[in-house]
Amino acid sequence: QTLEQAARLAPDDARTAYLLGNVRAAQTRETGSRATLEAAIAAYERAIAIDPAFGAAFYNLALAHLADGDVSRAVEALQQLIAVQPDDGEAHRLLATIFTDLRRIDEALRHMTRAAELLPGHVPALLQLSQLQRQAEQLDDAIATLRQAQRAEPHNARVLRDLGALYLATGQPDRAIGALNRARDIAPDDPATLFSLGVALRSGGRLRDAIAAFESSLRHNPHDSTTLTQLSETLYASGQPDRAIRLLQQAIHARGDDPQLYYALGQIYTALGQPDRANEAYRMYAEARVVAA
Repeated sequence: QTLEQAARLAPDDARTAYLLGNVRAAQTRETGSRATLEAAIAAYERAIAIDPAFGAAFYNLALAHLADGDVSRAVEALQQLIAVQPDDGEAHRLLATIFTDLRRIDEALRHMTRAAELLPGHVPALLQLSQLQRQAEQLDDAIATLRQAQRAEPHNARVLRDLGALYLATGQPDRAIGALNRARDIAPDDPATLFSLGVALRSGGRLRDAIAAFESSLRHNPHDSTTLTQLSETLYASGQPDRAIRLLQQAIHARGDDPQLYYALGQIYTALGQPDRANEAYRMYAEARVVAA
């Protein structure tokens, strides 16, 4: 009420209109009310009409439009913000995030690159940039970006995990293993890190260590089909087909609705020269896929 009174007393004060918009946006988050969301949008638009260079009002207007499901108007608000304040790194970052969701990768990459320049050492922006560079198949640039992030936060397990995955994608298993071992030291209970380490170790021919990493990952995430499949394939490759089959059979018994497990079992039976069992596994795979669809 105080802000509403202030807005009536000072109708040409942009900051008052902006603050009133923030209050209405907070009420929307608490109540889910569309009326307060519309009031927030109107207040931000009023602030911008009074002060066309009010960057924070443009930014919060974009957030309000996103909350309203109006992506095109959110993009328009951010583009207007960048037009008046081209060095606003957070505006570039949010616009890049929206373009990423819209699969407009070239535009997302351009704005995220600018965001990383304007927000030096900002690890979330660098992580997003590296992901976009990877989507654009700019793997060397993605590695360089993650090295920047690593310099900014040397003990960030997510950065090291992503760096390890990129090393692996560029045929550098030893570097991948090194990065992922450091990530494991920082986050020893993270199943994603342990899984990625298992993949790198397997790629480097260290099957016994890969098995240990996959087993550690499963202790923290016991029903992950991808890890179960990778472990079974690694067990088979290390000369332990019986263990691989038992693992998959136990997993299927625990959750028989996952097509990936049946397919992996069929592949192992095929490799062992047991076509009848392989065909049965593939039949179950096809049925599970129909159910999953």
